[in-house]
Amino acid sequence: MEKKESKVAPVSKQVKDRVERRVEQVIDRLPSETDPQGMYTGKPVVPGEVPVQDADDL
Repeated sequence: MEKKESKVAPVSKQVKDRVERRVEQVIDRLPSETDPQGMYTGKPVVPGEVPVQDADDL
């Protein structure tokens, strides 16, 4: 089998660090006031509560 060449350019450490910081900001975001049950964001207002989608959420 032939080895395929990667067409992705190498990424600098500075760019990797910037992306990592941004990902952490998104992950650490507080629950949404407009999505209190966490149906769409996966972050309910009550920590540990599991969001459940039902028919009216679709």
